[in-house]
Amino acid sequence: MPTQGELRSLEASIKAWLEEDYLTTDFAKRSFKSSWGSAQRTITHNPAFALPFFRLEGNMGYTQKAKAWVILSNYVHRERNLLSDAMVRYMACRLWSEFLWKMPDGKRGAVKTRNFFVDTWAGKFVLANSGFSKTKTEDKIIRWEKPWYVSDDPVQNRPRPITEKVTKKVTVNRFKAGPIVRAIGKELHEAVEHAMGKAWFSDHRLLEKAHEALGLPFKT
Repeated sequence: MPTQGELRSLEASIKAWLEEDYLTTDFAKRSFKSSWGSAQRTITHNPAFALPFFRLEGNMGYTQKAKAWVILSNYVHRERNLLSDAMVRYMACRLWSEFLWKMPDGKRGAVKTRNFFVDTWAGKFVLANSGFSKTKTEDKIIRWEKPWYVSDDPVQNRPRPITEKVTKKVTVNRFKAGPIVRAIGKELHEAVEHAMGKAWFSDHRLLEKAHEALGLPFKT
């Protein structure tokens, strides 16, 4: 699995590639700014989509795509994060998969499985930084108190729990989170393709920088 250090290094290589190799003319910079901004608008939704945590707890009938919009809206409108960061993280996950992700021998559907993997990891980044959670207060047993005398009633001889109030953060159930993060990843996938096209990760200059970021030998 990719480490946070590897993904951050790849993000740096992507930004260096954009600044030093890809956007070399004023026309390229203007064109990129326009397409990148347009791509962000495709996944920017009204602040009203930033629903609170409890709205997704039960079976409210939302599709996975709608849930992805809720998480993305919380990421942008509540936490004030940049969609650019999420899109670059998707690109980093895609590059990582180009070099270090492998399919089991004999297994089919490499493209579908690769996209599944990349969408999951990119979506996890958005969910982790969306602040989408709630606090829950409950009683926690800190010790047991034994009765100071022995009673004829066995029930009264049982130790009694001593509790204290504990507040903890509750996030999306991990069994429910999988489809949601993949739906988020698909949104980022479409936004990156809108901005960069489908062959951006094949640029040899970017691949060279990615090899360097991952500490891998570069073969021409």
